[in-house]
Amino acid sequence: MVGLQVLHRGLQAAAGSVVAISVDEDLNLVREFVLQVGVTFPVLLDDGRALASRGVGLQSYPTSFVLRADGRIGEVVVGARAWESPAELQRVLSAAA
Repeated sequence: MVGLQVLHRGLQAAAGSVVAISVDEDLNLVREFVLQVGVTFPVLLDDGRALASRGVGLQSYPTSFVLRADGRIGEVVVGARAWESPAELQRVLSAAA
């Protein structure tokens, strides 16, 4: 999440954003974590994993989707990444173009 926060700040210059979807069941723990880490992008709660499993069909966590300006998926990233690295920011910007 810390890396995603850095990525979010980098994407803001390109009118982009990060939106997280948590599949955790305890809303209070999610809120506490978000405040503790200092997350400034939206974090949605997918209680019961309806969106994750039935809506999107996720098989692994974390899974990240890079969306293009037209709403289509530019890239699907399975697993953790060093989102805070300049190379990742450039790769995400390219995938979103």
